[in-house]
Amino acid sequence: MLFSVKSLILYGVFLMGDTGALGHTEQHTHSDRDKIAMATKLLSRASYSQHIEKNDNEFLKLTKQACDLGLGRACWYYANETGEAKDLLHAEEILQKDCFAKTPTTSSGESCTFLGIMSSQVETKHNYIEKDLYNRGCNLNNGWGCYRYAADFLAETDSKKAQQYNDKALQILTRECNNNIGSSCYFIGSVYEQPFKIDWLSLEEREKQARFFYQKGCNLGDGDSCYNKQNLWYFLN
Repeated sequence: MLFSVKSLILYGVFLMGDTGALGHTEQHTHSDRDKIAMATKLLSRASYSQHIEKNDNEFLKLTKQACDLGLGRACWYYANETGEAKDLLHAEEILQKDCFAKTPTTSSGESCTFLGIMSSQVETKHNYIEKDLYNRGCNLNNGWGCYRYAADFLAETDSKKAQQYNDKALQILTRECNNNIGSSCYFIGSVYEQPFKIDWLSLEEREKQARFFYQKGCNLGDGDSCYNKQNLWYFLN
């Protein structure tokens, strides 16, 4: 997703040398990236099934498929829906492993962020510091982690720093949204809908921006975006 097939092939050739070992690693990384991209699309489709088509069984099926592809956020969504202890433990394990991977994956930042969210909502096997996970997620280029850190832990104590993190969140998420990742468009809409501080922008400007990005996410098949666009005035008030 971040590189063309051509650049990946050339990069693998440059590293492979005579042994070919690192070339195999690059191919494996590319395969993992494809799985995460596929899982992200499945999760958007799952939310469409749930919110728009009102098909909870399809939502669970698609969310489980996304989880099985290694997307920790999907595992958390699935576990949160089932409420089963084994599913919650599995979600924690997947998120923790990806968040603290020795070599970060394309989803490591997101996994840190959602491990923080999970630990704030349910009892987990291990103890985590929520704000540290959001900050780690942000440092690993997860825009939602930047936003959560700004909104939940900086806004009331360091407005200037919170603004910087919020700006970084928008920069990361906008880039992803422009690359047709529907869920990232949804997260941008949410940043405008629920600002890190109440006087960040006028209500009219926030509504305009949130509506634009929710519409874009919806056009890309993300059900959360479609749902929030339909209910935007309710959420803003």
